[in-house]
Amino acid sequence: MACGQCYYVCEFLRNSGRYRTNPEDMPKIPVANNRLGDRDIDNICADIARFIQREICHVVGEYFDHGGVQALDENNHLSNRTKDN
Repeated sequence: MACGQCYYVCEFLRNSGRYRTNPEDMPKIPVANNRLGDRDIDNICADIARFIQREICHVVGEYFDHGGVQALDENNHLSNRTKDN
């Protein structure tokens, strides 16, 4: 993942209240719940990919850069995707 995309993911998480920079503000996680299985990791990756596709790469996404390279007409097939294409 490129640094620019990480920034937007972190901003989204911070604004939604799921990301905290102060370790003392972190909720406590019970010891029994601290292991991630393969399925959990797959779901996390799918969520991140979905966020990037819908909110950063898609033209109507909240974090789409309308002045960036993806906004050029030649990249319309990338930034204006639907289920059909």
